[in-house]
Amino acid sequence: MLRLWIGRTLAVVGMLSLAACGSTSAPPSRPAETVGVARIALVRDPLNLADLWVSDIDGAQSRLLASHVSGPVCASADRLVYTTVDQAGLARLQQLDLTTAVSATLVSDAEAAFAQPTCNREQVVYVRRSYELVDDEPSQAVVWRTPIERPAASVLHGDSESGALNPRWSPDGSALAFEILNEEILAIMQADGVLRRLEVNGTFDWSPDSRKLLVATLPGPAGPSQLITIDRTTGTTATLLTAPAADLYDPRWSPDGATIAFVQRTYASGRGEIMQMPASADAGAQPLTSDLAYDNFDPQWSPDSTALLWTRKDAAETRYAVWTLQLPAAAPRLVADNAWWGRWVP
Repeated sequence: MLRLWIGRTLAVVGMLSLAACGSTSAPPSRPAETVGVARIALVRDPLNLADLWVSDIDGAQSRLLASHVSGPVCASADRLVYTTVDQAGLARLQQLDLTTAVSATLVSDAEAAFAQPTCNREQVVYVRRSYELVDDEPSQAVVWRTPIERPAASVLHGDSESGALNPRWSPDGSALAFEILNEEILAIMQADGVLRRLEVNGTFDWSPDSRKLLVATLPGPAGPSQLITIDRTTGTTATLLTAPAADLYDPRWSPDGATIAFVQRTYASGRGEIMQMPASADAGAQPLTSDLAYDNFDPQWSPDSTALLWTRKDAAETRYAVWTLQLPAAAPRLVADNAWWGRWVP
């Protein structure tokens, strides 16, 4: 049950997977091109030990940080925050100081699973889901928070019947966006606690200046999947892209504000491709991947906006791998086989 829930958090497509992709056999294990001195964190052997590693993007100076990791890391300044769950079901929210290499447990809980940590300099927000059943059904996921310096966990939004998921801090740490499950909408919570409900749902990201939300909307009676922006203050929306024959997921705004990466899954192929487009309306999108044998998802921009990191899985959803691409013209390269949840580390 826990694994199915963690898969739900990756995107609205039910992705519980990630493994090597490029052929039905394992891809050649050549290292990815180095992007400066960039470091990454990723989870190896994700369907078994789920080991969290940090290394250079070419695999040098690898270091094992933790096992039984239940979600991607969140990186803020000089720390990593991540969630684990051991074989006895004890969940932990952990932080690692990248300067001193000292780790500490922020929160532990034997009655729930944790995932999706997102952090600013002062606090960590994460998703907690109780193991307790409600009317013979799994409990709703609920968004919790804890201060970093003096940890004390408390509910931020949701309860056992009305859940919340996919929290994400704005880059300046002043607002939090998340999904309200029972209402099937997104919401933005300001620093003063005021909640603004948005009449859309889908996967999302913040603009680098924290002023807008970028949303890949879910298709429905109101229309096809779209990429839209929503002004955090005024609620004004603008449509960047409409996809009448595809679903759009995982939009990611480059840190320099110039480019948007996202996943497009056409109805004809059923496979996700990584796309990019200028961050302006009606600019058109270009594919960065083009192998219909594999499903690509979870794109992540490098801090300097010159490279992407993402996960690829095979059709059987039994093998996953982390890949990278140096922009504008380099070919995709394998970073790590049997791995997922690749993230850039400051």
